[in-house]
Amino acid sequence: MSALLSLIRPFTGSKEFVRNIIQVLLAESRIVTKEELQRLLKESRPLISIKSPYKAPGFLSVNIMSLSHLGSLKFIIEIVTEFLVPGKKLSILSINAADFHFNGISDNFYTALGLVINIEHEADLEVINQQKVILESQLRLGLSSSYHALRILEMKELLQDKRTLLIYERMERLIRQGHFDKRLIAEMQQFLVMTTEAFRLKRTLLHLNRLICLIYVFKRNMEKAHLESPLGRLCFIKVMRCKVVSNDKQIPVIGVLLAVNLIAAQEIFEGTNLCKAVESVVPGLRVKRASLLSIFTGQSDIKILYAEFTKSDEKSFVKEDLTKLRKGLHEAIMNQLEEFLHPIFMPHNEEEIIRNMVTLSKQLRYVKDIPQVIITFKEHTSREISFTVILVRVFKKEALPIEKLFQGSTAEFVKERIKNVGFIRKKHPKEGVVFYLHLRKTNFIRQDHSLDLYKARQWVLDEIIACVGQIRDYNGGMLAKQREVFEHIKSVLGDMTGKEEFLLENFFYMITPVIMKSLLDYCIIIKWFRFFITSLEGASTEKLYEKEEGGILLIAIRSPKKTRMASLYTSILDANLHGTNFASLLLKHEGEYIISLIYRFQHEVEKMQWREDIVHLFGSC
Repeated sequence: MSALLSLIRPFTGSKEFVRNIIQVLLAESRIVTKEELQRLLKESRPLISIKSPYKAPGFLSVNIMSLSHLGSLKFIIEIVTEFLVPGKKLSILSINAADFHFNGISDNFYTALGLVINIEHEADLEVINQQKVILESQLRLGLSSSYHALRILEMKELLQDKRTLLIYERMERLIRQGHFDKRLIAEMQQFLVMTTEAFRLKRTLLHLNRLICLIYVFKRNMEKAHLESPLGRLCFIKVMRCKVVSNDKQIPVIGVLLAVNLIAAQEIFEGTNLCKAVESVVPGLRVKRASLLSIFTGQSDIKILYAEFTKSDEKSFVKEDLTKLRKGLHEAIMNQLEEFLHPIFMPHNEEEIIRNMVTLSKQLRYVKDIPQVIITFKEHTSREISFTVILVRVFKKEALPIEKLFQGSTAEFVKERIKNVGFIRKKHPKEGVVFYLHLRKTNFIRQDHSLDLYKARQWVLDEIIACVGQIRDYNGGMLAKQREVFEHIKSVLGDMTGKEEFLLENFFYMITPVIMKSLLDYCIIIKWFRFFITSLEGASTEKLYEKEEGGILLIAIRSPKKTRMASLYTSILDANLHGTNFASLLLKHEGEYIISLIYRFQHEVEKMQWREDIVHLFGSC
C-alpha cells in the first residue's frame, strides 16, 4: 500500500490529506498492487466511501476519489446535502478537496474529497441508511462525466426512486457501449416526467427500458425517413407481448407502439383511433385503462402513441393474435386516419324552396297521385346531419297532419312551414310542407371517417316512406340508378373482404363524369376496378400503368405527391378528352393518390392519339 501512496503527486492542498483519503479508499476496495490500480484508473471508475454514525447526533463522512472535471465539486455537494434526506438540506461541518495525479501510472488529474456532515436526528439517520446505496450509484454516474452530472441534477427528485435510478444506469450503459447517443438520456428524462409512478411500478424494468429505447429508435427512424421522402406517409409499428401487475397478479397484455406522420393539415390521429384500429384487427382486445401514452415529439405532424391491450377474460394471447396484428395493423391504422372538417352552415335559399314547391305541385294532376318529395342536404355538426325535405301531397279529409305522421320516427322532426300550393279540379287542395330531419352522424361514418351522404339520404328516404307511405323521390332518380348499378357490381364480384368492399365503394362513387356510372356497362366497370386493384400492388412509383382489353384502354398513375396529382388530374379534365368515351377518377388510398382513366375506342388511331395526349400531360405536370 505504501508503494502506491508514494506515487501520489498533489497539485493543490495537503499531501497528507490526499494520502489519508486514498489510503482509506484503496483499502476498502482491496487494491494493493500497481496493476490493480492501473486497471481501476483505466476504467475511470470513481472510489466512494460513505460511513454513517451508529446513532444520532453524529457525523456522516463521505470520501471520494474521481477523475477531475469541471463542476464535480458542486455536483457532489449538492447531491449529498440535498439528496440524502428528501426535502431537507443537511449542513456541512467540514470539506477538504485536492487535485493530484499518480506519477508514472496516469497523466490524468484526479480529485480527492472529504466531507463531514452533521446528523442531528435519529429519523434523518434512518432515511440516510436507506438512501446510501442510491446515493453511491448517483455519485458514480455523475462523476463519470459532466453530462451525466448535469442530467442527474436536473432529475434529482425523479432519481430518488431506486427503480428509476436503475433505468438511468441501463441507459448510460447502452450509450457507453455505443448502441445509442446521448439523446437517449433526454428521451428517458421525458418519459419519466410524462409517466406516473403507478404506471412505472406496474411494469418491469425490462419493459420500461425497452419502451424508452423503442421510442428513441422510432423518433430517429422518422427523422431519417422524412429526409428521404418528405411528402410520403411514414408509419412504424411495434407489437410486443408483455405483462402488467394488477391486483397483485401479472396479466398478459399486448403493447403497441406507433409512430405515424400526418400529411394533410387537417389530419387527425389520436389514442382513440389507435384503439379502434387494434380492436378492428382482433375484435376481442380491449385497451387497458391508464396505459395510453401520447409521446411528445416537438412536431405537430408526427404522432407517437403507446397503448396496451388485454382480452376481456384476461386470458393469455395466442400466436394468431400477434400474427394478425403484425400483418393487419398497418392497414387498419391507415383506415383510421381522419381529417377534421368544420361544420357546414348553408342558409336555405327561399327562392329555390318556392320554386321546388311549385315544381312538385305541377307533378300532382290527379287525386290518386302519390306525394312528391325533394330531399336536399342541409348541414352537419359534430353530432348530427340534417336534411331539408320538401313534400307536396294531395290533402284529403282523412289525412293526418304531417307532424303526427312523424311521431314514431327515430329522426328528429322539425316542421318549418305548411302552405297551400294549389288545387286539383278546384276542389282538392295540394299541401306543401317544408321540414327538417336531424340524424345522428355515428350511423353514417365510414371506415376512413368520411360522412356517407348517400347512405344518410337513403335512410331519410326510407324513413319518409315508413311514415308517409309510398312517395316519388323527385330528385333521387339518378342516385337510385347509381345505387342499383353498384349493388349489381357487388353481387357479380361475389364475396369480398371489408377492405375490398370499402375500396370498391370509393372507386365507384369517384367516377367522373357522374353520368358514366350509369352509362358504362357494369362488366366494363368491373374490369376497370380489377385493373385499379392491380395498379396498387408493389412500391409506389410515378409512372404510367396501362392495360388494353376488348376495345378499352386503362391507365393508372400513383404518387404520394398531392399537389402534383391534383394538378395533373385538373389538366386531364380540362383537356376534355373525347367526351362520353372517357371516364376518370382521383382517389386517395393509404397515403397515396391514384389517378385511373378508361377510354373506349373503335379505331387504333383514336387509341394512340388519346394515349399520347395523356403521356404529354403526365410529362408536363
